Parts: sequence; C-alpha cells; structure tokens
Amino acid sequence: MLNAQEILEKKFEKSAFGYRTDEVDDYLQEVSAAVDKLQNEKIQMERKLEVLAEKIEEYRADEDSMRAAILDARKLGSSIVKDAQQQADGIIADANAQSAKVIDSIQMRAEREKMNLSRLQKEVATFKNQLLALYKNHLELISSLPENTKAESPASSVQKEEMPVEQEAVSTASAEETPAVSEETASKPEEAAAAEESIAEERESRFGPLKFGAGYDLKRDR
Repeated sequence: MLNAQEILEKKFEKSAFGYRTDEVDDYLQEVSAAVDKLQNEKIQMERKLEVLAEKIEEYRADEDSMRAAILDARKLGSSIVKDAQQQADGIIADANAQSAKVIDSIQMRAEREKMNLSRLQKEVATFKNQLLALYKNHLELISSLPENTKAESPASSVQKEEMPVEQEAVSTASAEETPAVSEETASKPEEAAAAEESIAEERESRFGPLKFGAGYDLKRDR
C-alpha cells in the first residue's frame, strides 16, 4: 500500500499534449494528505483496539474471577442452607420428642387422677351406703322402742349407778354400829343394785351398742 510520501515522490514522464504538470502535482498533494490522514486514523484505531483488547482480557479475567466467586458463593450458600436445614430438622425433632414426652406424662397423670377420682367416688359411695345402712338400723332400733318408755337423764343414771355403792357403805356402817339389824333389811340395797344391773343389761341387749362421734371408725367396727 502506498503512503503519502511515495505519492508525493511519484514522477511522470513528460509528453506532448499531456496533462499539465502543476495540476497533477496539486492532485498528488491532496491524495497524499488524504492518505496520510487515513493512516493516522488507522494508527489511532489500532491503538484503541489494543486498549479495548486489553480491557476485554481484563474483563475476561474478572469474569473468570466473578464466575469462580459466584460458584464459591453458591457452594457456600448451599452448605449454609443444608446446615441450617439439618439444624432446623434437629430442633423440630427434639421439640417433637419433648412434646411427646410431656403429652405422655400429662396423659399418665390424667389417667392416675381419673383412677384416684374413681376410687374416691367408690369409697364415698361405699361409706355413704354403710352410713345410710347404719342410720337405718339405728332408726329401726329407735322405732322399736316402746312409746311409753321415758328416757332417763344421764344424771339420774349416774345417781342410780352410784346408789348401790353408797347404800352398801351405809349398810356396812349400820351393820357395824347396830349388829341387831335383820338380814331382810340388809339385803334390800343388794336387791336394788341387782335389779338396776338387770335393767341395764336388758336395755343393752335390746338396742346394742350405739356408736357415734368423730372418733368412730365404721370400717374398724366391721
């Protein structure tokens, strides 16, 4: 390819009736200037291409680095997600196991409480039936009492119980002081005590021992 200098140095042979020399020289100068401009532009474009090529290489290197970084990030992210999933599964499994234990414990406790409640209900029903039977028995015994029988006061019964002892002491003293007392008179206190004891035994045999009070144990009596 011709350059600007070669175009300017080009020489043509002269002949008759040929081109004018000055016009040819002017044209060659214009052509040389155009070629020189194009060559300069070409050089600049080549330099720009070199710079762009270097940038492309840098971008390619950065792209490789970024690709490797992206791959590493993906691997790390996958590992983190996997570990987190395993930890979450472990936590969920532990929570399920703990909740199952708590539920089982609560159910067992509820069953025990239910059994205790049932047992207490049975005991209460049994005690109630026994108590009602006892009251019924006592009511029957009370109903069987004669209507004309008068209840004796505790004081009178105590006096009656103490009376034979006092009469015996008096009779003993009288016997010591007056030996001439007849056997019939001395035997009257003993006959009264025997009659009182007979009445008490008959009353006990008819009505049985009536047991009441906070200290009375129904089960022990049975």
